[in-house]
Amino acid sequence: MKFILTNELGRLVRWLRILGFDTVYFKSNNIGTLIIETLREDRFIITRRQTKIDDLQKRTLVLTSDNLKEQLKDVMQNLKLQINENEMFTRCPMCNTVLTEIKKE
Repeated sequence: MKFILTNELGRLVRWLRILGFDTVYFKSNNIGTLIIETLREDRFIITRRQTKIDDLQKRTLVLTSDNLKEQLKDVMQNLKLQINENEMFTRCPMCNTVLTEIKKE
């Protein structure tokens, strides 16, 4: 599952990436661009904004907590995600690129 998180969830973005989830950090406030990017990349929106995105209601999770642990718990429970230990630490927490193994030679 791929995610797009709005600008108020920067810390959660980093932790979802650490857990191995493909997560985009959407920093703009333009709802139209958010919708286009969500549909183009087949992503699921996670936000704290109370504004409902009617066109994507089934693809949106609105979080209510400010607490990072609560946010992560809500995402995992509401979306029924499982942590795969093989996927952890496979993405860069800063830029979301897939990390590659480097051989020591």
